[in-house]
Amino acid sequence: MKAQQEYESLTKLIEAQKEKKLNRFIAALAAVIQETDEKSDQDTSSEEDDEDIALISLFSLRIKAECKLIREGSRDLVEQVKEDIEELVSHVQSFEYESTISETVRSDTYDLLKSICLEKDWCIIEQNYSWNLAETAAVGIPMEMFFLFMGTATYMQNIGKNGTAVKVLEALCTYSRKRANINHKEVIVRAISQIGGDSPEAVGFAARVVVVVGGDAEQPLFTDDTSLYAGDFYWFYGNSLQNLGRAEEAMHAFEQCLQIRKNSLGEENYYTELAKRGRAICEFSCSRGRKGREELLHFVDRIESGDFEEQENPEQLQIFEVKTLCLALMEMSDHSSNQEVYRRYLELYIHLCRKYKDTGEPCASMRMAWNFLGAFYMNVGEYMQAEDAFLQALKAEASDEEKSMLSTIDIQSNLLLIYYVQNDQEKAYPLLDEMYRLTEEEEEQQTIKEETIDRMDALAVALQMQRMEQADPEELANLSDLLVETCTDILSAEAGTITRGKAVFAIICMFYFMQQESGTRKREEQKCFCRTIQRIERESQILDLTAMQTAMMEYGKALLLWNLGQEEAEASFRSLVDKIENRGIQPLQKAAMYQSYSTFLCKNRRNTEGFSYLERSLDEITNVWHSYVKYLNDTRLIMILAPVQMLFHGCYETGRQFMDSEALYEWVLRFKALASLAGRERNRMIQKNTVRPELLERIRKAQNAVAALESENMIRDAEKDYEKQLEDLRSMENEFAACFPENTDFMNISLETVQNAIPDDTAVVEYFLTADQYGQMQAEDRKEDLAVFDIYITTKKSGRCSMHRRTVSGGMEIQADARNFVLIMQRISQGEASIEEIEELETLRHRLFRAVISPVQSEIEEYETVYFAPDDELLNIPFDLLYDENKIRIADRHNCIKIECARDFLFETFEGQGSKETLIVGSPEYEVRERRMEQEREKIDETSRNRMLDLANLTKLPFSKVETHRIQNRTGGRVYTGVAATKNVILSAHGYENIHIATHGYFDVESQEISMYSSCLAFTGIKNWYRTGVENPVYGNGLLTADEVSRKDLTSTKLVVLSSCLSGMNEVLLGTGFHGMVSAFSAAGVKYVISSLWSANDLATAILMDAFYDYYANGVDEPPAALRKAQEYLQNVTIEELRTQGWFRGDTYQLLDDDSRKFMESLECKNGRWKPFRQEVFWGGFVCCQCH
Repeated sequence: MKAQQEYESLTKLIEAQKEKKLNRFIAALAAVIQETDEKSDQDTSSEEDDEDIALISLFSLRIKAECKLIREGSRDLVEQVKEDIEELVSHVQSFEYESTISETVRSDTYDLLKSICLEKDWCIIEQNYSWNLAETAAVGIPMEMFFLFMGTATYMQNIGKNGTAVKVLEALCTYSRKRANINHKEVIVRAISQIGGDSPEAVGFAARVVVVVGGDAEQPLFTDDTSLYAGDFYWFYGNSLQNLGRAEEAMHAFEQCLQIRKNSLGEENYYTELAKRGRAICEFSCSRGRKGREELLHFVDRIESGDFEEQENPEQLQIFEVKTLCLALMEMSDHSSNQEVYRRYLELYIHLCRKYKDTGEPCASMRMAWNFLGAFYMNVGEYMQAEDAFLQALKAEASDEEKSMLSTIDIQSNLLLIYYVQNDQEKAYPLLDEMYRLTEEEEEQQTIKEETIDRMDALAVALQMQRMEQADPEELANLSDLLVETCTDILSAEAGTITRGKAVFAIICMFYFMQQESGTRKREEQKCFCRTIQRIERESQILDLTAMQTAMMEYGKALLLWNLGQEEAEASFRSLVDKIENRGIQPLQKAAMYQSYSTFLCKNRRNTEGFSYLERSLDEITNVWHSYVKYLNDTRLIMILAPVQMLFHGCYETGRQFMDSEALYEWVLRFKALASLAGRERNRMIQKNTVRPELLERIRKAQNAVAALESENMIRDAEKDYEKQLEDLRSMENEFAACFPENTDFMNISLETVQNAIPDDTAVVEYFLTADQYGQMQAEDRKEDLAVFDIYITTKKSGRCSMHRRTVSGGMEIQADARNFVLIMQRISQGEASIEEIEELETLRHRLFRAVISPVQSEIEEYETVYFAPDDELLNIPFDLLYDENKIRIADRHNCIKIECARDFLFETFEGQGSKETLIVGSPEYEVRERRMEQEREKIDETSRNRMLDLANLTKLPFSKVETHRIQNRTGGRVYTGVAATKNVILSAHGYENIHIATHGYFDVESQEISMYSSCLAFTGIKNWYRTGVENPVYGNGLLTADEVSRKDLTSTKLVVLSSCLSGMNEVLLGTGFHGMVSAFSAAGVKYVISSLWSANDLATAILMDAFYDYYANGVDEPPAALRKAQEYLQNVTIEELRTQGWFRGDTYQLLDDDSRKFMESLECKNGRWKPFRQEVFWGGFVCCQCH
């Protein structure tokens, strides 16, 4: 059946070719008749030759198919064979320009048919044509026969019959040898050239034909031959060996070619350089990139210099360039000491890829180009640009051949590494899952290398290690078994057989177990690990480890030797320090290694030396966070700086054992809450207009769109997919990073500059959570009983500062007490607290006072204003409410102001640049419609500004309208209430001195995720959006998130008052500082933010805010003092005083609904001396934070 199909297919091709030949003949005849000189003068001989060769090839193949069919029983084809042979002979006659069918024509046709057909077909061929060939063998190879065979082979290649082409050429070479052809070497070189060095068939072909009979044995034809034909042979032979993966044999062939060409053509000749290039490619392959790269790049340099323009056409030269660079750039970024040199070659490669990407040349691959660019950015620490490049590599169109050179999973593993170094777990784990899924798919199995799988496994372990979580015991046991198995394999492996991926996987796993078990692993296993690393070290040159991998290997060995108490640990650490001084090690890794060595030295009582390496570590930490100020996304900034913050804690824990308080506190000022500091520096640069405004505007719109979708998924429990929007936004953020100014002028933060900026006659109390002891690794788990708070008390009087440090033990218990205190207060504000919880509150209050206030009381006693800079869970504590057994609150003695860190005094706001006007937004119309059914409300004495933001049952705050009108009377501000109280009023606010917002607020206190969307405020239309999911063009979705606020420029705004519940809550994450609505307004540049830590009674809040503006608007009291006075007022105000203040007047009642008026009337009837808001739940949750 197959032979029949072949026969029919060839018949169609022959008919088409005959028709084509006939049409050309008719056209030529018509041109002669019409005496068109232009046409008749054309030389059509080449075209005629091509037509003859096509028909010769096709008839030869059809004769072969006919012979097979005849052997299978189709005797009716015998006559057809006769006709085809006759026609074949006539075409050979035409091709060889013979006037008759000579013996030469018959002989050449016969020889050609024998090379194409099978041996068992020869009898059929001989029986069906009168060949009449001479009995004596011909001598030499006539030119006509050479071109006949070469032309037929070329046509066979063009139609995909490569095997037949090789048989034809091999037959030609055999005839040439047997007939003692004087140009036999030229025939062989031409034949190999025709097959092509890129063809695997060329190797076997060369082995068969390159022999000469000498005596009783066959000898290699080109032995001791120094002719250029010999050089060409070795060139093509080397290419063929190379393409079969036999690089060492190929390198020998290229070396022979090089020597011949160098002697014949000279050192600088183009063809000599090609031989050098071939040898360099093989050398590069054999040495895994350690050798040969310089010669490859030298070849590129000579092309760029125009040295070969006379020998080769420019396009072919550039193809050579792109193929050479494709190889030379592999892992060059890991090994190059000069990244700028690498970048120059990379830019040239990218240019050539763009030019030739559509030519079918697999090395001109934009997929490869983007991957190289990503590797470059990764090695210079530009992670966002690296991420962008790797994503582009994944998106680039690629042929199967390009994918075989660089698989999808190879690119993904590079992208995964980027997510790892950015601590982007949200992106990393889905990608890792996708990669493991791809490894299971059959079509991917062929392109995935074992080393890539090992790299994936290593990154999976590294990601788990980065989470700083205790591993599942079962998973830990499984990984332990795998590590022991891997170590056994490495130790028992023969020299040169260990793979780099397996070695790196083993090293990463060892670090993971050192972190998880803090050195408690069995001593024998640790010895096994140490021997494994030493074995890897002995083969490190063969493994071709990168600088980073080599340093990690030495780092692991040093830690293991230290664990085992071996003296060699010192030498290993010294070797590590020498290695990390070199290029290729990122600052964060350098910082970790310096920190560990300093710990080793300090544990051995060599504090002076240890301190010097602590300072080096901190220098690298500074380099790290400085490089991250270009991150526009605060969540990404927090995540990427989390390991950096942890590393600083390790340095601090070591240094506090022997350093003086001044030096330690300067460290705290420089490195506490790094994410907040980096964000503040970034915003400072943006406000200086150092980044393109149109880009910022595009990013702002994209961020708002994502914020709306994120809010909808969170609040409406929707499941909208906005992956595309997130990708676009991330791409724009990466663009922002790329154009961020290189030379950023960072704030000079030191103990001296901060103390100079602290206001006179004040005290600053700075808390810092740390550990009382320190371990070998900065990532070791802290035991709970080791946690302590270091408290730094700075007092300033008459321009002179003094500073003391106090240490409070039981840090974890203090953390728990702080968390429980706030939670109970929140439950009390909602009317949900039990008697037991209320009793527990007093115990917690006393314990917290003793822990965080008592140690500093004597230091701050004489200062009216005290700034508190809390840390961790203390961020959410209202210090004003803490008191001792005598129930004397800290606020009774001091004006307490909360700040993030004392360095805040260095960051100025731009007061006075805007107007003195106050913007007042409150009492929004949560549901906008012309006719609405009045919903039954809760009793007014239970109405509060809810923390849970139950939108389905969200009701108006009846007293927030009263609040806004009274504040307007105090300040003369601009008021927006009802349907006018939209989120867009806030988002478009600019130039106001004060902004007051009275509405419901929300903070997800149970969320475990970092999200700038979990803190938000409700405005007009929010219920419409909640019900329909459709944003109104006027009032939007009615939900204002902290994320949206953080991007505003409110540097001219002095004060923002958030008269809503939980607006002052902060997520507690290691070293993040303020994080929530307070953080958002701080990022926007506001100096003071007043907010609440729990649900606030609507009427009490209105009265408190009225009193606050009474004190504040007169210009005498700053916000912190005015708030404290307002809280004292609300605590002591009586019904009679409220009446005097006009709270029960008709103009107040006019602003209330019926239920609210009835409630006020009943309240007015109470005893005039009754103090309705005496309890702290009504006023104690409001705190004033000074952000700048």
